[in-house]
Amino acid sequence: MEDKETIIFIHLSDIHIDKEKDISDEHIRKIVDSLKSYKSIKIKNIIIILSGDITYSGNALQFSNAKKLMGSLIVSLNKVFKCSCTVLVVPGNHDVNHADSTLSVTCLKEEKYSEYETGEYSKLNSFYNFARLNHCFERSEMYFDIRRLTISNCKIKVNLINNGIFSTLDQYKGLLYLPIDCIDKLSDREDADFVITIMHHAPDFYRDDIKNQIEDTIVKNSDILFHGHEHYNYSKQTSFNGSDCTVIQSGGCLCNNGDWDDSSYIIGLLDTESLKYEYYKYTWNGSAKQYEHDSGKEVQVKPHKPELKITDDFQEFIHDDNEEKYYVFPSIIYHSNKSTDDYLIETASFFEEELQKHRYSIIVGAGNVGKTTLLKNLFSSFAKSHYVLYASPEKLLEKSKHKRQNIDKLIKALFEDIYGVSESEWQAFEQSDAADCIFMLDDFEQIDGINISDFFKSLSGRFGTIIITNTRIIDFDTSIINIDEKETIAKFEIKAPVGHKRREIIRAVVLDKADDKSEQNIESIVKQVDHIIKTQLNIIPPGKVVK
Repeated sequence: MEDKETIIFIHLSDIHIDKEKDISDEHIRKIVDSLKSYKSIKIKNIIIILSGDITYSGNALQFSNAKKLMGSLIVSLNKVFKCSCTVLVVPGNHDVNHADSTLSVTCLKEEKYSEYETGEYSKLNSFYNFARLNHCFERSEMYFDIRRLTISNCKIKVNLINNGIFSTLDQYKGLLYLPIDCIDKLSDREDADFVITIMHHAPDFYRDDIKNQIEDTIVKNSDILFHGHEHYNYSKQTSFNGSDCTVIQSGGCLCNNGDWDDSSYIIGLLDTESLKYEYYKYTWNGSAKQYEHDSGKEVQVKPHKPELKITDDFQEFIHDDNEEKYYVFPSIIYHSNKSTDDYLIETASFFEEELQKHRYSIIVGAGNVGKTTLLKNLFSSFAKSHYVLYASPEKLLEKSKHKRQNIDKLIKALFEDIYGVSESEWQAFEQSDAADCIFMLDDFEQIDGINISDFFKSLSGRFGTIIITNTRIIDFDTSIINIDEKETIAKFEIKAPVGHKRREIIRAVVLDKADDKSEQNIESIVKQVDHIIKTQLNIIPPGKVVK
């Protein structure tokens, strides 16, 4: 890890500062000393995360003492490392000054948020004064603020969420609120290389409907979620709705109203070139009088492709209600050059990994075995992280005005059919790496109206993965598509659903159609239908794939 490309995150939470005597110069000094562990890094850029509960009860004097604590830490960091420090701060429930009036949890249960938000907002005045010193919530935004930082050419978007508002002195878990329009504004990655979200309470403190939207949008599009409140350090990596991994990190408790005995925090290191993020939990060892770290964890943050909006017409084409309702991933055989090396694939994730190992793949199977349905499901999955173009004979015929159709214009027409007419989005696609682009061609043998050789020659320069489907023929003649002599084509065969796969499909249909959904009735019907199908197959076997 090269020093010039590393950003240090110091995640502090739940300081609960009250009196000036609560500030411990010794512990501040030892926090600075803990950074000396990273001797291979010249520390130049530090981001200090304060994920709420900075003070004990949110009054102005306490925030004045918090300012002194942070000032002492920053001065010490600058003295030792001669570094740049950025402080990012959000409020917690202890940063709300309830001295004059206390919000009743009953008001939250009745969802009277709009009636009380002005009063609750005013209880955070001292916090806003402290936050503005650190260029956060500079316009005293009620629910959120967005900061944008550029460090070592790495563009970082910071979502600062105020979920101290509407916290009460009672049990309020599951009752916090964030307006939908705020969620929408916080969800966009825009052109950021790295996105972090900071909030005091974890998402499960919100109402269920709000929590689900926060997880499906804000957290999904964040690389790290920093939060506090739990008073212990933990971290986990999770994925929402097929997103890349999000690190969720709880900052522990730095001190509790002057008690530093159980002090803890987290230090993270972001390599801005490789986007690898390492993080370590530090806890206070009272005997040794020092902070000591655990073995740490490392996660690779994947560059995000801007999510393109798929047109309504193409959404309707891809998402057939009945197909999705009854879809079961089929059994697929990978055919190697040596039959002894063939193997079975029975999960979608494994199949997707296999497809991306090859530039060219062909999926074959008998008529009506489910090739098109499989391809549509692959499109939906891959489109979350790649540019994916899908073409069928009908769509190629529709987009090709004559056999001499310009191939580049044809590809652009397919792109616009899926993602709409936007020159900016088209140019973003053109400038993307081939590894980020996938082309899917259904029913290859039905294609007419274009020069196949020229078409595939154009595809090979644009797409890192090209997937075609074909009926019955495994020994596909690669000369038809004029691929490079060094290239090979991976061959996959969809097997007709038999055994447990057939019963999975039958069960999905029966569960949807049966009035009596008891397990006993469902299993009885599945066995009867499965027996009927097996009897018919004994009389009329399915078509075989030609090798």
